[in-house]
Amino acid sequence: MKKLLTAIVFSAMTLTGMGGGAAEAAPAPAAKPVVTIKAKTDTSAVKPKDDNTVIEAKKAAEASLAAKQVQPQVAFPDTLYPRTKGDDYFKDAKLKNNITYAPLPNLTKEDIIYSGVVNVKKKDITAAAFVTGAQYEGDLADEQYSKFFVKGNLSQDAIRQLYTYNVALLRLEYGLNDVFLKTASAVKLEGEEIPYGILSVRIPKVEQIHKLKGYENIYTASINPVFVADNYLIPLHIRAFAAHVDGKYRNLLIIGPASETDIFDQAGLDIILSKPKDEKK
Repeated sequence: MKKLLTAIVFSAMTLTGMGGGAAEAAPAPAAKPVVTIKAKTDTSAVKPKDDNTVIEAKKAAEASLAAKQVQPQVAFPDTLYPRTKGDDYFKDAKLKNNITYAPLPNLTKEDIIYSGVVNVKKKDITAAAFVTGAQYEGDLADEQYSKFFVKGNLSQDAIRQLYTYNVALLRLEYGLNDVFLKTASAVKLEGEEIPYGILSVRIPKVEQIHKLKGYENIYTASINPVFVADNYLIPLHIRAFAAHVDGKYRNLLIIGPASETDIFDQAGLDIILSKPKDEKK
């Protein structure tokens, strides 16, 4: 069970961007999920007692090969991935009085992304959400992201990249469920009885990437996935931001319960536009 859940979380992070940042409201590349299979794939040395044994051996070999090739079926544009090390801009941000932030250990050894938990208070409600993101600057960042933050119309290349990303968002439900099923199948080959339906997801609402109304320098997108984990429903709201602030490129992914959608959307906007604590007005 632990192996399955670990693989599922890693696969989900790869698809949703939590494994490597959310550049331009898109995920940075995490290592493709790989499941180690103990079942032997070479059946030439098997000496079956009957035809059924031969059939089962072949099925096991085919399943083992398929499991080794488990990978997301959603391809995001490479040009959206950060090519340079990012900075943790929200750790030292001057946040509004109703928002507190607690950092978590980095999720990648390369320090591509940074993450933490925010608590947002609104009237009598205090809601918690997971945040991850980074800030980029320099020649590589300009080369990679400046095309999305120009005055007037975007270039055909930038439009094509955004279109590719939106198509990937629309296919995200299929891609995640495909990874979950293949991962469950791979773990079963190791002798553990894992139900295929232990985890699945529905994404009834997809808000494609677009410029935030009233903000020429901010892109946003969101999804509202409903995970089914061992017959428990887990509805989430995931909001992504990508912005050009003070000559730097920022991204932010905020993930929280679907019941507090408006609170997290506003908190995410406040964070993406935040100033450093020591910066003078």
